[in-house]
Amino acid sequence: MKNYNLNTILPPIDRKSDSQDEGKYYDLLRFSPTPTVISGGQSGIDSMGLKSASDLGLPAFAIMPKNGRRENCSIEDFSKRESVILRKIELNSESYRFRTYANVYFADVTVIFDFVNKSEGTVATVDACNSLSRPYILLTDTTANSLNLLCEFLRLHKPQIINVAGNSLSKIDEKLQKNAYDTLYSALKDYCFFLKTPSPYIPKTASKQKLKIAIPNFSVCKKIFGNFFKESYGVNVDFSKKLTYDFDEFTLITARAREIINLVNLGVDVGFVGKDLTYEYDLKKSILLDSGLIPNSTVIVTNCPNLEESDFKLCSQYPNIAGYRLKNAPISPISGSAEAYLSLGIFNSTVDSYQTGATINENGLTVKEKLMETSLVMIGNDEIKNTDFYKKFVNYLTVFKTN
Repeated sequence: MKNYNLNTILPPIDRKSDSQDEGKYYDLLRFSPTPTVISGGQSGIDSMGLKSASDLGLPAFAIMPKNGRRENCSIEDFSKRESVILRKIELNSESYRFRTYANVYFADVTVIFDFVNKSEGTVATVDACNSLSRPYILLTDTTANSLNLLCEFLRLHKPQIINVAGNSLSKIDEKLQKNAYDTLYSALKDYCFFLKTPSPYIPKTASKQKLKIAIPNFSVCKKIFGNFFKESYGVNVDFSKKLTYDFDEFTLITARAREIINLVNLGVDVGFVGKDLTYEYDLKKSILLDSGLIPNSTVIVTNCPNLEESDFKLCSQYPNIAGYRLKNAPISPISGSAEAYLSLGIFNSTVDSYQTGATINENGLTVKEKLMETSLVMIGNDEIKNTDFYKKFVNYLTVFKTN
């Protein structure tokens, strides 16, 4: 039987948990797609790690001491105020140090920001990284050089789980906190794209034709593309209930992801959807670029951990993807809300998207298997690769420049 007792897994630190199964979170985190960001949920740098991940559509976990111990406001208040989507996990120990060691253990690498010269928390985090043989990077400023160092560190180690740690808000001002956020946001964006497209094609000359561009109409996507159009075109998209926005150099359309596939088929030049939908509708050849952003896992979920495949009663909004893996199982197509079907006992299994597992956990369901990872891809005609838009989008995603 696998040992999940962190009290015995972690080095002796004179801090203990009242639970003996918290090592299970190591496995749980790896059902989430790459990259996933975790932090200790503290104010300051921890919170900026969670916010930068959430703003890019990445899975974000606040793994905290018992009772959500934290300076300043609660993690729930922070999440609501900053529109940060995260999953909170409380360890059964009130010790910050136990939490620090646990997070270093759960992650593949740790990113530390220390602006006050080896604070107590920084020393503990570095000790944990050394004791557990986990790679780490210690940054003491937010210059362009630090950003390049962080990008290079992530590209070198290719982590799935990234732990962000550093000074709390009582030790740094809000300007330093914002600078750390900007550095993390840029580095994570670069890393997501690097994982999918290590050597992107960038045209030397690009036509500047006016394109019709369709993006999904949910908040994270609007935030990402709002930043892109502001940085690359100098325009502010004032997103509202409108579905189309006309500018000098492009027309922007917001729509449901499945409708974007129809729009591209009907003549819209460029669309952005999850890679899972290109597999579901057999459009893999239409992928022009994989951004790596807004990653998801596609998983098999059941309401019984010991259920055999031969006993599956399956429903899914991805029946074709489900059929690739479960060739002999009858699959009922649905449009969503699979957890409700399983909770009501109408079906006992589904193939669905997964980021942090919060909804699955709330409904008492279990992940049986990870089938694939997906992220936001650009679809359209190959000629789009010769446009100014394509070149600008690649440059927006790519932060770290090699010599």
